[in-house]
Amino acid sequence: MWKTAVAIVLLPVIAGAAGPAAAQELLPPQPGLVVVYRHAANQGEAPPDNTFRVVAVDGLRSTAEVERATEPRERYTLHSYRVWYSERIVQPRGTLHQDSPTGIVDEFALLKPGLVRVFPAKLRYEADPAQPVLPNGQLNRSTVSDLDMTYAVERAERVGVPAGEFDTFVLARTQVFGAGGTVARRDVTRIWYAPELRWWVKIETSSSAAGAPLITGVAISIRRP
Repeated sequence: MWKTAVAIVLLPVIAGAAGPAAAQELLPPQPGLVVVYRHAANQGEAPPDNTFRVVAVDGLRSTAEVERATEPRERYTLHSYRVWYSERIVQPRGTLHQDSPTGIVDEFALLKPGLVRVFPAKLRYEADPAQPVLPNGQLNRSTVSDLDMTYAVERAERVGVPAGEFDTFVLARTQVFGAGGTVARRDVTRIWYAPELRWWVKIETSSSAAGAPLITGVAISIRRP
């Protein structure tokens, strides 16, 4: 079971003409950045608002605390390398690890549209033994999944979201699960990374899993450090 850390979907955004004219470096944000996202789904109920607070940066690694506007509030901690590589997501019921070579992510240090890399990866979910049952009644079990991972810089794009207009690079991460050459599920996350913020202002997640909605999140407020 893959527990997704970023549940974001939002209001329609305005796609404009091409954005950044030159490649820019993919860097972590500054501590103190706070971004609130609103979500929208193409079917079913949209997820609640998410608030990302960048609490620490160590070199190219950043730590953000995420709060979902549920009742009661849900919180988790996102540990990222160069922003779009989620190395570890610490959730109330367990921790999700993404094991991938960071050297491949470094190849995207300069964001040039057209860059694509495919490589094998692993997702490890370590269930908290103190939380044996999930809210949906399923057993909370540790799992390990082998998958093919694709990173791609798709294009430069200027977008408008409720928090403003930004020049961005559209970065896509595709996770393909399967065995013996058979694709069991394909999960895709796109982020619209704004170099001026060193963070994303829009996110879109989709999955080939039966009944999974397309979820979009847009920044509705931004507090800069």
